[in-house]
Amino acid sequence: EADLRYQAQHAASVTTILVAPGTYNLQDAVYVTVNNLTIRGATGHRGDVILDGGGMLTWTHTHIIAIFADDVTIADLTLRNGDEHGVSVNGSDRPILYNLHILDTGYQLVKVNPVGDGSEDGLLACSRLEYTTTSPEDYTNGISAHNAHRWTVRDNEWRRIRTPNQVPAPAILFWSGSSDTIVERNLLVDCYQGIAFGNASHDAGDHTGGIVRNNMIYAS
Repeated sequence: EADLRYQAQHAASVTTILVAPGTYNLQDAVYVTVNNLTIRGATGHRGDVILDGGGMLTWTHTHIIAIFADDVTIADLTLRNGDEHGVSVNGSDRPILYNLHILDTGYQLVKVNPVGDGSEDGLLACSRLEYTTTSPEDYTNGISAHNAHRWTVRDNEWRRIRTPNQVPAPAILFWSGSSDTIVERNLLVDCYQGIAFGNASHDAGDHTGGIVRNNMIYAS
């Protein structure tokens, strides 16, 4: 666990870190600060490698994985019990989040923060994002992306993205100056809200461009 966190900050660029099967109880977030770094489960099966953050809203280390570099790939992992976020992207371009299972975080399962000139050309694909029952409080989304441009969110499964007090929160939310988002072929099950480009509480232009197509939204 400590070596994974060390390598995420000190490995050479253009390195792939293969994480052996097992459950890793994180003592801090995995801060990725190396450009062109890949972290992925060694078997390719996301259930084989579990990074456990220790619990929702414990106020210990905020994220499971926090990305502060460009061209980073996170794949084939389960991320669970995040303090605030499962994955946090901070002004980084071309992040790839692929074949992940992100389960039970205090706030957003994936957060794209409004850092610098924003995040461009991100991909979130072929993943499952869910709460076991609901989020622990009303400030949640499956993904909340600020100042994100040309992101693609495709072929994911979203389940029970909902709040304890039935406050509507979009499962997929791109806002705060985001643009040209593509959201396609996602399955959303028992979420309080589906897909939102822009926030009604903000001014016009909160999101520009973009396509929503071929998604299935179901509530039981």
